[in-house]
Amino acid sequence: RERLKRLRGEIEPKAPAVPMETAPGQRSEFDGSPYTLADGLTVQTWRHTLCWSRGMHLAGANNTRQTTILTMLRLGFERWNGVPRECVTDSMPGVVDRWECDIPVLNARYVDFAAHYGYTAIIAPRRCPKAKPHVERGFWYHERNLLNARTITSFEQYRELLDWWQREKAMRRPHPKTKRPIQEMFEEEQAHLLSLPGKPYDTRDVYVRLVSATGHVHHETNQYPVPDGHIGERVYVCVSLERVEIVGTRAQRLAEQERLAD
Repeated sequence: RERLKRLRGEIEPKAPAVPMETAPGQRSEFDGSPYTLADGLTVQTWRHTLCWSRGMHLAGANNTRQTTILTMLRLGFERWNGVPRECVTDSMPGVVDRWECDIPVLNARYVDFAAHYGYTAIIAPRRCPKAKPHVERGFWYHERNLLNARTITSFEQYRELLDWWQREKAMRRPHPKTKRPIQEMFEEEQAHLLSLPGKPYDTRDVYVRLVSATGHVHHETNQYPVPDGHIGERVYVCVSLERVEIVGTRAQRLAEQERLAD
């Protein structure tokens, strides 16, 4: 009993994170988290949260490639119809190449993306989730509300459920400070966001492929037809979430089709 008493006295509870409140339109936090659903289905959930209003953008994906990260950021800006002045992320691959003398070296394409949208890129310290408490708290709520007692058997079902839950549940919650609905505060914060650029950033994946003897190019588990006369040629396959564009060696567009499910 005496030993247990000493041990209990040595264990101190972790100090809770104190969120830093910012001005409307000043800062957002972005991060991703993997989840294993029914039948071993693994999904990557990306969450982008505005710090002042707690307005959010949630989306699911099946990978963590750089182009997926940039696409999720772009979709969030388009959903909000604006861009915050600062965006906090952790040192995920595709955002940070490496650390030197405890200073992050940002990836060149991510710097180009941030410059295109005009926000300041802030990298949270390593192994410090308290540096982005709003988005981390959002994942906690997501796990205990959306994923609680639900059986999700497909990626498409998860994406549809996530979109519904975000719109009908999460955005209708009361703000932890003001107790006003998050949707109401988000609409107020929209006026303080930076304007979107004239054209969205091109976040597509680009692959080099050879046109097969049947006049097709291969991507994932699908074959996409190429017009006659290009068999054996080297082409570039530009892939977005919805479309596949095939471009020749002189940057001429050869074909554009709907992206098929893998």
